[in-house]
Amino acid sequence: MRVRSSLTRVACVAFALGMASCGTNPEGPLPVGTRAMRLEKTTGDHQAGVVGQELPDQVEALVIDADGDPVPDQSVSFIVYSGGGSITPAVTRSDENGIVRARWTLGSIPTTAHQVSARLTHPTSGALMDVVTFSATAVAGPATTIAKVSGDQQAGQAGRALAAPLVVVVTDQFGNPKPAALVLWNALTGGGAPEAPSTRTDAIGRAQVRFTLGADLGAQTVRAALPTGQAVTFTLSAFGQSTLEGVIERSEPLPARPYAVGISSADVVYVTQLDNQRLARINLPTLGVAGSVVVGNIPTDVSFNAAGTRAYVANQFSRTIGVVDVASNAQVSTIAVIGDPFEVIANAEDTRLYVVTNANRLYELDRGTGATLRSVALPGTGQSLAFHPNGDLLYVSTFTGGSAVEIDTRTMTVARTFVTGGLAQEVVVSLDGTELFVADQTLQKVDVFSLGTGAKLASIPVGGNAWGMAMTPDQSQLYVSLLSQGEVAIIERATRTVVQRIATGGTPRRIGFNQAGTIAVVANEGGYVTYIR
Repeated sequence: MRVRSSLTRVACVAFALGMASCGTNPEGPLPVGTRAMRLEKTTGDHQAGVVGQELPDQVEALVIDADGDPVPDQSVSFIVYSGGGSITPAVTRSDENGIVRARWTLGSIPTTAHQVSARLTHPTSGALMDVVTFSATAVAGPATTIAKVSGDQQAGQAGRALAAPLVVVVTDQFGNPKPAALVLWNALTGGGAPEAPSTRTDAIGRAQVRFTLGADLGAQTVRAALPTGQAVTFTLSAFGQSTLEGVIERSEPLPARPYAVGISSADVVYVTQLDNQRLARINLPTLGVAGSVVVGNIPTDVSFNAAGTRAYVANQFSRTIGVVDVASNAQVSTIAVIGDPFEVIANAEDTRLYVVTNANRLYELDRGTGATLRSVALPGTGQSLAFHPNGDLLYVSTFTGGSAVEIDTRTMTVARTFVTGGLAQEVVVSLDGTELFVADQTLQKVDVFSLGTGAKLASIPVGGNAWGMAMTPDQSQLYVSLLSQGEVAIIERATRTVVQRIATGGTPRRIGFNQAGTIAVVANEGGYVTYIR
């Protein structure tokens, strides 16, 4: 702070003739309203603090006149210029030493662009005389929240590392990413192990770990936690190495046109029967029908949530999605949809359902309330649905559009289109997220697309009307039902060639695999189910 003497700085010579002293006002000091004034910053500039909190030092400025003397009792206002937050008081008056002070609370965004200004105005005209600006840097607050980013709902071979890391984001109370936060990783079930017991978040608040699955087949869980206790759980699935030899174990009669197959993470099997409004329940590994579930009219698809506790049925001519409780083996509710639904899939969290209908749109439904949240137009009638392992991208085949489209479910927009040319049927995404497979019915092929570049990598001729399709749990082979030929073609993924053809007879539709990769279940519209070992 500058301290000025109230005495005259320069002594002037007084003449004997009685002239006034030089540099003085014979009538006394000039009134404040006529003096030139300005502000000088003294303390509180360039501080650093935590978002939403008061800075340790007050901001302080000095009001001085043209001679540099302090001006008391002068009004000064403080205004938050950028970064949010608050300044208190907003208006104050300089003290006897010309000083004004205020407390500054930072806004909620971590940035170097937090600024407040002190503004000095003319006491009578109100004209702005001077402005000084104080700057501060705000950093994220303590870690309060952890959320999953990617890696959830992955599947891989038991005893091996998953293809993608488990990734979380840590934020403060305002949702700002928290760098350098400690995240603790712990395998809860399944016997697997993270590559490190703890990791720290990067500059954008993300932490990740590679995870090796345990020996237990089926669901495995991993916990990611903050030291304060907040945590999220990843649910993973472990399968055994496929031992399928492409041999038909047996075909079991099942009436009313078996059409779709769904197999849960707990190896519960449902097969839709179009003409009797039912799902047949099949026990593994005994391969026997063990009851049925009454559903809606013409059930064309059935799929499970990740936990295997619920199944969802596309009741085509009832225009509903049926919700089946697996424990009680009963349809417990329905959700109305626009148009005739053909296929349905749940997101990893089981909070959203995605449905394609003959209205040529993909619909997003709230699983809890049944409300239609959003929709997106498709270039044809939707046929098949498959999620990318990241859980955000959804692939939809449009058989009348001759293509498959990539939907970003965060924005519900079409991101990319993959052209097949013929009637596009089943879509399959590899568990490592690198490849998309699309069955082309009329051109009798399976197209392979790179999900990195979007380029078509191969068109594999299958010698029949490719319709249903599923990949073995170990990702080594692709089973393709040939609709009119009564066969299942087996494609070796590495060589992209058909290595075997299995004569099922009838009209084979959808295909599913158990978790261990030891059996394939084929729904056959001809009136039976075929088991392939």
